[in-house]
Formats: sequence, C-alpha cells, structure tokens
Amino acid sequence: LRPRFSMAWLKPKGYVDCGGSFAESCAICPQDHGAVWCNGDCLWVHGFWGNKCVPNSQMEILEPRTDMWPWYTTSFLLASFIMLIFALVYKSNVVDKIGTIPEYFNIRGNDFNLFACFTKPQTCLYVTFCWPVVQGKNYHAGRVMGYWPGCCLSFLLSTTPLVCLASCIRAALSKKLYKNIGFERSWGYVFFTSLFCLPCAIGQESLLVDNELGAEITCCCQAKVQLVGTELENAWARACDNSWGKNRVCYGDGH
Repeated sequence: LRPRFSMAWLKPKGYVDCGGSFAESCAICPQDHGAVWCNGDCLWVHGFWGNKCVPNSQMEILEPRTDMWPWYTTSFLLASFIMLIFALVYKSNVVDKIGTIPEYFNIRGNDFNLFACFTKPQTCLYVTFCWPVVQGKNYHAGRVMGYWPGCCLSFLLSTTPLVCLASCIRAALSKKLYKNIGFERSWGYVFFTSLFCLPCAIGQESLLVDNELGAEITCCCQAKVQLVGTELENAWARACDNSWGKNRVCYGDGH
C-alpha cells in the first residue's frame, strides 16, 4: 500500500483510489480500519458472510435497477388483465361446458406421453400462450381445486423467481390430479417435467383430462363433450389393451 494522498489524479497506474490512499485492489484498502478507509473507487458492503470493500463498478451490477420497476409493473398488470379476459371467455365457453370427471363411475382412458401435445396443434397453442388458464381447467375438471383458484395460483407461480418452489407446489397438485383421473405418476416425474418442460407437462395433463371427459377443445374457446360414449369407449379400450399380452376379451384385431 502506498502512502495516503489527497488527490485522485496522483493515482498510480494499476491502483485504485481508496479515498485518501491508493492500493492494488479495493480488498487491500481497509487495512483493518473498516469502512473509514474504503472510499473513492471502492464501497464498503455489509454481507451475510461478513463485510468487505468492493469496487463501485461491481456494485452497479449487483444493485437492482429501480428504473425498471415502472416497466415491470405495467407489463405485469397488462398481462394480468389480458389473461383475466381470456380466462372469463374460456370459463364460459369451455370450463362450464365440460364439467368435472365423475368421482365414482369413471373408467380410465388411454395414457398420453409427455410430448403428445405436439400432435394436437390446438392444445399446443393453448399451453404455450395461456397455460395458467389450461391448468385451472385441469384442476377444476380433475377435482383438485376450483377453476379460479387454479388459474390465479398458476399465474402467480409463473411470475415468481422461486422456480424450484413453484415446481414443488405444482408437483403436489399434479400428483393429486393424476390420482383423481386414475393414472400414477411419481413425484419426481411431475417435479422435473414442471421444472424443465412445463408447457408439455400441462399439455399432457390437459389431454388426459379432455380424454376422460370426452371433450374436444378447439380454437377459439370451443368445446364438444360426449361423456357417456367416452366412458364406453374407455371401457372397451382398456379391455382390449393388448400391450401386456393376449387377453380374454379381444382377439385378433381387437373387434
């Protein structure tokens, strides 16, 4: 550390101004004097693991930009308003029409894989741009929670920076959904699909729910339901499912 100077223009090349002295780096400035010797090009920071002297330029990166809050707030409110309008239309035209999956007389339909939504362009569009609304529909139809609580919770989870916590909450709800519609999924499966492939996971759940209800949801916000016929088809499909070998009901081509 060089002797203390009072003029910044005397700072040697490769040194930082500590606010009265110069040093090779801000970390050397305090010399056990604490914040008193950390000025000029440096700033004294109070941290969880202890206090330290850091460059001002580093703090410019670490400190949040307060000028972004008006833009963020406006964007959030606008997105919330648009999602609310769409949710109202979706509830009126789809959710109220398809109802909920029967609790007692319900015959499980066939399964869908994680990427099945890519074969259904309309479902793919819904889960890409309006997935909180689709998730609310899934929770409502699957008797997990009401449509509006499901929509609001999903929308809030989509905006939180706590991604792992949001995935844990969604995994718990999805586990209950899968159980109610007769499919088993491990907690790890729903957690990691929520964490790394959320639209696909919601699309898979949506296709399962729609299949159980005999519902066909098309753009924009149109639904057709054939529940009784679907239950009979599901029963026949399960009876004729030869994926585990020849069964006693269907032979040959399954007719």
